Amino acid sequence: MATYYELVELPAERLQRIPLGARVVVRYRIPGGLTDVLGELQDRDASSCTVLTRRGPVTVALADVRAAKPVPPAPARRGPAPGPGDQD
Repeated sequence: MATYYELVELPAERLQRIPLGARVVVRYRIPGGLTDVLGELQDRDASSCTVLTRRGPVTVALADVRAAKPVPPAPARRGPAPGPGDQD
């Protein structure tokens, strides 16, 4: 069930409460629809936020944000699968 703050708080306001360095997902409006950005909340000001993704920083205007929330840390990457000649 959603909390009171999740029901009345705007997504851009929620971003202001999330600490810098936290891993976040932000859904925002683009021409033709919506898209998401996932990564570390790197910077924010009164009009935009920057999320550091695997491909580099993405800056999003707060006016375009439709949803935002912190997410758990990324799972650890697994090593390559053992090949046929590899031994334990």
